[in-house]
Amino acid sequence: MTITEKLDGTYLKSSDMLKYSEAKNLSIIAINSAIFILYTTVFKFLYPETSLFLNSNFQKTSYFLAIAFIFLSSAFSLFAIIPKYVREKKYIGHKMNSLFYADISKMEENELLNIYKLYSQNETTYHKDLIKSILAISKIAVSKNNKFLFSCVASTLSIFLFFLFYINSIFHFFL
Repeated sequence: MTITEKLDGTYLKSSDMLKYSEAKNLSIIAINSAIFILYTTVFKFLYPETSLFLNSNFQKTSYFLAIAFIFLSSAFSLFAIIPKYVREKKYIGHKMNSLFYADISKMEENELLNIYKLYSQNETTYHKDLIKSILAISKIAVSKNNKFLFSCVASTLSIFLFFLFYINSIFHFFL
């Protein structure tokens, strides 16, 4: 297998990881939209009249925190469209894997060139440009995955708070 074939394969894998990261962020936005519609529908069902607006401070707090976490989660997924390049520190004792997108994102151009042993007479502009593209795509994919993780945590907290709100509302409804 030639160096060009190896780099092309790595580029395709990094590109696929970027597509996967973007799809995950779009899916969390769709899920959050559905959750928000569910929240408002249940809220209108539980409180059809404005005079019955949230009987306790606990209900107010849990409902509005749930909505806030949904918006926070969606905002982080939307911000994934505009990634920031942040150089992460290498872990001590962690061996770098030149085929894993997260490890590639931590490398500099020269590090990846050394790994592919391109400091020789065969080094071409194409190889350098391909390596720059692999590094850029890998950094963007890591950034999008990190934002997706935060969005998932915020959505999970929102769902938990909403269930607390719902259980508390039902408890007050039957009393």
